[in-house]
This record gives sequence, structure tokens and C-alpha cells, in this order.
Amino acid sequence: MNLLLPAVVSGIAVGMLYGLLAFATVVLFKATGTVNFAQGSMGALSAFVTWRLLTNHGVNTVLAVVTGLAFSILLGVVTYQVSIRFRDRGDATNTIVRTLALSLLFTALIDRLWGAGQPFQFPQLLTSGGMSVAGVQVSYAALETLGIAAVLLAGFGLLFRFTDFGLLTRAMADSREVTRLLGVSNRRLATAIWGITAALGTVVALLSAHTLFLSTSMMDSYLLYGFTAAIAFGLNSLTGAIIGGLVVGLISNVVSTYQGSDWANILMFAVLVAILIIRPQGLLGRAEVRRV
Repeated sequence: MNLLLPAVVSGIAVGMLYGLLAFATVVLFKATGTVNFAQGSMGALSAFVTWRLLTNHGVNTVLAVVTGLAFSILLGVVTYQVSIRFRDRGDATNTIVRTLALSLLFTALIDRLWGAGQPFQFPQLLTSGGMSVAGVQVSYAALETLGIAAVLLAGFGLLFRFTDFGLLTRAMADSREVTRLLGVSNRRLATAIWGITAALGTVVALLSAHTLFLSTSMMDSYLLYGFTAAIAFGLNSLTGAIIGGLVVGLISNVVSTYQGSDWANILMFAVLVAILIIRPQGLLGRAEVRRV
């Protein structure tokens, strides 16, 4: 019991980060019909840019973080405009392979610029220390991570459900022809979504930096679990992405605490395979109905 409650609390916190990545994955998939396997490396690259501003140029913490997020948005926009939007030159599979190639490109770029001396200590962004709640020690960083992620998920959830931008994005997900008839540029919507989801990846990288050393592969496990949450609970369900992130975070953290990370990975991916066999669209996803 002494280990269970802290594992649950930290599992919820990290699960919210998985939920952010799963949310970004679902939004991108619903709007553009593809997933971005470069999400992790893009977030890591933006985190390195933020780190350089903080440590080498003495930039104020808030300004450095805002600049890092702005850089990630620009990176997402440029990535889409340069290498993703040309869907007429290949099918959806080709586009997904391009994101894999982009992931390798960004990884190589990080190694070229900052490979020597990795891993690096990232400056403290969250509050150190903790407090005791009902006899359970809870870190301030975990609570702040939970709060920030919850606010972001709630904010973006409201954005995509109740604003004109969100309604148009959902309309584009259902039918690109409908938004085109409404006089809306699908390309501009997709560009904005790539920028937003890239920023979400950077938020995860920055919030996890207090527990991770800064390295090229710092986002690999987060991306893997984020994808697992999105796929297991449905690539077309925003609610499923959030719930999936929490479930994956809780299970992986609790199992890791008692049995180690290897068993956590085995269990999570065994459950994912079982879900996809029994319910291919995911637990909360809806099956596509196609006319033939």
C-alpha cells in the first residue's frame, strides 16, 4: 500500500501527458487522415531549443518556454507545408512513411547539433519538493503537471467542440468536400492543426523534462504510450484519447512499480493486441461505415 498510492498519483500525472499526445494524435488523424510519427522528435528538438535559450543565452524562463513553443508551431507548419501536404503524390501510407522519415531526420539533426555530452540536465521548470496527503507523499511537480495537462486538454476540448475553428475541423474530418463548398481552405486548417499538435508534443517534452534527462530519445516512450492510448481507445474519439492516456499511465506506472518496466510494456502491448483483435476501431471508437 505504501507503494501503490504514490504510483497511482504519479501514474495519473504521466497519464495526462500520454493523454495530451493521444489527443494530438486523434485530432491530427480525424482532420487529415494520417498520424505523425515525428511528433516525439519534433517535441524533443523544440525542448533542446528551449534548453539552449535557458542555459547558453540566459533567456528568462517564461520567454524561453514561449519561444520554444513558438518554434514548435513554426516547425509543425513548415513540416506540413514542405513535406506532408502533397497528398496527390502518394496515398495515406506514403504520407505516414514520410513522417517516419521526418522522425529520423529530426533525430539526426539533434544528434548532429547536441549529440556530444548527452544526456543533459534540464533547468527546473516545475516546483521542487512535495507534500504529504493522507500519509502519501506527493510531489509538487506531479500536481503541477496534472493541472497544466488538465487545463490544456479541457481548453482544446472546448476549442474543437464549440468554436468555429473546431466545428470546421470536425467538418473537414467528416468530409473535405463539405468544407470546400463552405469556402474554407482545407490546407489552411490542416496547417493550423499541424502547428497545434506540434506544440502539444513540446508541452509534453517540457513537462517531462523534470524527470527525464534531455536526450535525443527522451520522447520515445511517451510517443509509444501516447499512440497506444489513442489506438486502444479509438483514433476517432477525443474523449477516448484522454481516458486512454490516464488508463495507460496508471497501468504502466503501477505495474512498473511492482514488476518493472519490462512487464509493464509486455502487459500494455498484449492488451493492445487483444483490443484490436476484439474491437478493431478501439474501445470508444466508432467503426467506419462504407457504401459499396
